[in-house]
Amino acid sequence: MIAESHLGETRYRLLETVRQYARDIMKESDPAEMTRTRHQEYYLQFAESAETAIMGPKQADWLKRLDVEHDNLRIALETCLNDSDGAESAMRLAGALGRYWWRRGYLRMGRDYLKAAIAHTGATARTNARAKALHWVGVMHHRLGEYAEARETLEMGLQIAREVGDSAEEMLCLNTLGNMSVFLRELAQAREYYRQALEVVRRLGDRYGEAMILGNMGNLAYDEEDFTESSVLYRQAIAIFRETGSQIGEAVYLANLGRVQLRLGELVDAKDYLTQGLKITRQLRDRGQMVFGLWSFSQLNYEAAHYDRAARLLGASDSLRDEIGSTLSSSAIEEHRVLQEAVQTALGEKEFQTHYQHGRTMNWDNAVAFALEESV
Repeated sequence: MIAESHLGETRYRLLETVRQYARDIMKESDPAEMTRTRHQEYYLQFAESAETAIMGPKQADWLKRLDVEHDNLRIALETCLNDSDGAESAMRLAGALGRYWWRRGYLRMGRDYLKAAIAHTGATARTNARAKALHWVGVMHHRLGEYAEARETLEMGLQIAREVGDSAEEMLCLNTLGNMSVFLRELAQAREYYRQALEVVRRLGDRYGEAMILGNMGNLAYDEEDFTESSVLYRQAIAIFRETGSQIGEAVYLANLGRVQLRLGELVDAKDYLTQGLKITRQLRDRGQMVFGLWSFSQLNYEAAHYDRAARLLGASDSLRDEIGSTLSSSAIEEHRVLQEAVQTALGEKEFQTHYQHGRTMNWDNAVAFALEESV
């Protein structure tokens, strides 16, 4: 047995080999069925409580709780998946974990669990739980660059959400379809998805959702190189996220505002916004956003003529992005190519490779600490 301290509490867990042995013994005993059912019900309730909490002011604590309980949550989900009557619970539990898997960068794991829940032999009803699971598997497909699968699942989720009158899931599907359209440079289509999503979210009075959509509309304006409009939208999103207590929402758009300042040549302001965003992101361990922050700091260091640091941060962001499997948008791919060529030209190929490969050896904590050192 191993003792671990989390959030001021000491918890005990079994070694994995002992845990597996206990599970095998339980499967052979009649009381095991009751134990598994209680375990599954408890963790379904826990996950659904956490789903809302990780968007609010206590999100840091709840994310840590989810980290601690992740093995138990996976066991509960596997119980649902192996139960002939567990389809609805499987979709509810996987859907409730979608945001957590996305934030932690567990994209492949999330995709596979969500697909398994949707494919359960009993999962035939067109329910709210199915709409949610389809939305989140669409998010995972999108972030992994599996765009055809993403579009198919998101459109199915949108259709079901509208059928069952689930406006919250309708809004989320529309928003993610808009995000994917921005990634693919389908900007007119993205604008229409966001227009519909904003209409729904304002009808719901969902301030968190409104901030999310305004921020994504800012991304659309950024891709159109309308930096005045993107700055206005990012600031609106940041203000609402602060109002609702969502630190990660605040961090995302602080970083995006920093990138606007980079494009405008305002390096001091860019560094300030990027630093604020990355510090929050590090605290919350949002791996996808940490990669984005490292890449942005690489651009900042290039503009400040710190070419060796730019190369190392580029290597770190590329390596860690590969680790979680996420992809760049069409416009970001071009920005990345331009940045890499510029840094290579500034340093020369041999020196560039030395620093770049060094960056690829950095772990998450070392890369972020390196980025946050004085660089302008």
